[in-house]
Order: sequence, then C-alpha cells, then structure tokens
Amino acid sequence: MSDVEVQELANFRPYVESNNALSVLIQAALVNLVRKDINGQPEVIQKVIDSIKLFKENKNKERLDFEDYIKNYSDITYKEYKQLKYEKG
Repeated sequence: MSDVEVQELANFRPYVESNNALSVLIQAALVNLVRKDINGQPEVIQKVIDSIKLFKENKNKERLDFEDYIKNYSDITYKEYKQLKYEKG
C-alpha cells in the first residue's frame, strides 16, 4: 500500500474498529502469557512503582523550588538560586 492509502486506512472506521478490537485481544493474551512470571517476581513491579514515586517526588520538589524562586528570589538567576539553596543545606 502507498503512504496515502495507509493514511486513508487509518481513518477508515471499519478498519479502526476491528484493529482496536484486535489490539485489545493481543494485549489480554500478552498479559496472560506473562502473568505467572510477573506474579512470581513482585519485587520487579515494586521497583517500577518506587521509581515512579521517586520521579513524582523529584518533579514536585522541582516545582516547589521554582515557585520559591519566582516568589522570593527572582532578582537572581535560577542557577544562582539553586547554588544558594543547596549550599545552605
């Protein structure tokens, strides 16, 4: 198929609906295939969960730092603010 036909197919409702249904079946089958392995190693899942939590904590800390900078230290550069903040401890 040409690039144009592929683009048109991606907007062809019968194809999109049947392809979505197929994707759901494939996803369910993949989950069933790996469920035993996943359930047998909960520490792997916990590491993923912990890394997501750490990421969110870091992003929240960055946001709070930036808000503090804007509110209280906008007379210096953000780089200077970070140095000042972390030199203080």
